[in-house]
Amino acid sequence: MQKQFLLIILLILIFSCSTNKKETKLTILGTMHFPTEKINADSIYEVLKKVNPDYILMEIDSSFFNPDFTFKKTFDENEYNAVSKYQKDKPSVKIRPIEFEGRNEYRKSIGIFPEASLVFRKLNRLHNEKSYLPNEQKIWDKYEYYWALSDSLDNGNLKSINNEKADKIIDSLMHYQYSELIKITDNRTEFEDAGLIDAKKDTITLKEYYKKWAKFEGTDRNNALSNNILNIVKENPNSTFIVLTGFKHRFYIIKILSPLEKQNNFELKEFYEY
Repeated sequence: MQKQFLLIILLILIFSCSTNKKETKLTILGTMHFPTEKINADSIYEVLKKVNPDYILMEIDSSFFNPDFTFKKTFDENEYNAVSKYQKDKPSVKIRPIEFEGRNEYRKSIGIFPEASLVFRKLNRLHNEKSYLPNEQKIWDKYEYYWALSDSLDNGNLKSINNEKADKIIDSLMHYQYSELIKITDNRTEFEDAGLIDAKKDTITLKEYYKKWAKFEGTDRNNALSNNILNIVKENPNSTFIVLTGFKHRFYIIKILSPLEKQNNFELKEFYEY
C-alpha cells in the first residue's frame, strides 16, 4: 500500500513538472504600419495583451535602439504606438530588432532606392499600349490579379491578414512581382534603353535596377528577417515571442521558419490560438 502511495505521489510530481514546463512559442503577426479602418495601434495592442510575450521583435534595425534596447525615438506608426502602450502594462517585456542591419545604407551601397516605381510605371504603360506579347501579357495579368487580391486584404482586420489564405495570396503576388516580371524586363528593349540615376548616382538600365531591387526586397531582406528571428529565439529558449512585421513579409518568414520548429524546439502559433 505504501509503495502504491509513493508511486502515485511520484506520478503526480512528474505530471506537475511536465505541465509547468515553459515552452518556446513564436507568433508572426502581420500588421499595417499606418492605421486603416480595422487595423491600428489599439488592435495590435489587444493582440499583445492576448499573447503576453516575453519578447517583441520589430521590423527595425539596431540603429533605432539605445544600448539597453530602449527606443532612441518613436514614430507615429501602429507598431511603435502599440508597443509603447504595452510596455506600460508589462515593463519587463524585451524589445529586439530583426530588420536587415543597415538596410537603408546597404540599399544605397548597391544603388537602389526603397521602391522601383519607374519600372512599374513603364510596365503598366506597356500594358495600356497593348504592347505585350501573349506570354508577357499573361504574366502581367496574373500580377495585377494578385495585386488586386492583396489590396482587398488591406480592408480587413488582423485576423483576415494573418491566415493561410492571405499568406497564399501574398506568396503568389511576391512570386510574380520579384520573379515573373523579370522575364518581361529582361526580354524587352524598353528596359535596356531607358537610363536611371541610381542611389549611387550612377546611370544604369531599368533592367539592371529591377534585378537588384527584386533580389534585395524579395530575397535578401526576407532572409535576414527570418534568420534574425531564429537567432533570437534560439538564444532565449522557454520564452514567448511575437514578431510585428508588415503583413507582406509574414508568408516568407513562416515559410522559412516552419520547417525548423522541431529541430530548434519552438512552436509557431497564431495570435487567435492563445
